[in-house]
Amino acid sequence: MRVDLVCLVHFFSLEKYPPVMNFISTLNKQCSINLMVFSTRGTENWFKANNTRIIRSLGYEGAAFKRYSAYIVFNVGVFLRLFFYQPKKIIVYETISVFPVWLYSKIIGSIDIYVHFHEFISDSEVASSSLYVKLLHKLQRSLLVKAKWVSHTNKDRIALFSEQYPEIDTKILKIVPNYPMKNWNVEKRESSDLSTQKKLVYVGAVDTETMYLSHFCEWLKKNKKGYTLDIITNNMTKSAKEYLECLNLTNIKILDSAHYYYLPKLLNKYDIGIVLYNGHIPNYIFNLPNKVTEYLHIGLDVWYPKSLETTTNWAKELNIINSAFNLVSDFNAINASDFNKSEINAEIALEKMINKLIDIKSTYI
Repeated sequence: MRVDLVCLVHFFSLEKYPPVMNFISTLNKQCSINLMVFSTRGTENWFKANNTRIIRSLGYEGAAFKRYSAYIVFNVGVFLRLFFYQPKKIIVYETISVFPVWLYSKIIGSIDIYVHFHEFISDSEVASSSLYVKLLHKLQRSLLVKAKWVSHTNKDRIALFSEQYPEIDTKILKIVPNYPMKNWNVEKRESSDLSTQKKLVYVGAVDTETMYLSHFCEWLKKNKKGYTLDIITNNMTKSAKEYLECLNLTNIKILDSAHYYYLPKLLNKYDIGIVLYNGHIPNYIFNLPNKVTEYLHIGLDVWYPKSLETTTNWAKELNIINSAFNLVSDFNAINASDFNKSEINAEIALEKMINKLIDIKSTYI
């Protein structure tokens, strides 16, 4: 089915957000669409898709001057292109992306707006944020009442969001989980050598403030003979780096991050995937991290902090939680052997949103 121009606005670098890459790829699989994506440049800018033009403006990483320069360039550039191309359907990801769409909607009026949130931001966090972020949340409120679709990644977050925005019709509030695509992992799982140490892996940003890094490493220190941990990252805070260097454990290695689509081949040799968020804000308490389902798709068991309430509830609903797990205090475990990945993928998760976007009834099986 051919669809008129659709614009997708995602301020943050696409490569750091697999769910938006999965959305673009799935959308292209399901229909012949003319898609224009507005984002910013990151350290890597490799993502591309058929029938999709990606326009990347000034990168935002660095000092405050560079970050606010990126905001200005992005907002002005996206608004001018929206005004020039006059799209009737716009997908907005996150509060940080709303300004140019809000301005365009004020001038053009009748457009279909679809808003999806990777994250949940509480009222207390908004209150302590910068004036610019407070402004964006104010503009977002007026934009959301015009939206045709508003979604979060799980039912706990959408419930909290509904309390924040009681003026939004609950009929347009939807749940769109962040799952990997069906074809993301095509690697044959390597069999584990039971006579060797269990190989643990952690993928993602690392810090000491918002993660159980020291707690988990102290456990590893006591269990050197049985376990190794590889940390795959290109985003580690100074305090985390200093802590790991001072710890100097031979069973912990730090490796460079990898291209998202290369991860299955890289992770295939491990036994257990680790998640370390400590639940310091509601966004993490009510979270099913991408890495949980990505580890499971590859066939890795998952160890994660008990503070991630939504993850625990999700695992219990699927009957995949290891209720007997007690190796690491304050951590739960999920069994990959009980996980049915054919039912947990981006194609199914995104079906309703995409069908709404292209105005067809649900047909995906």
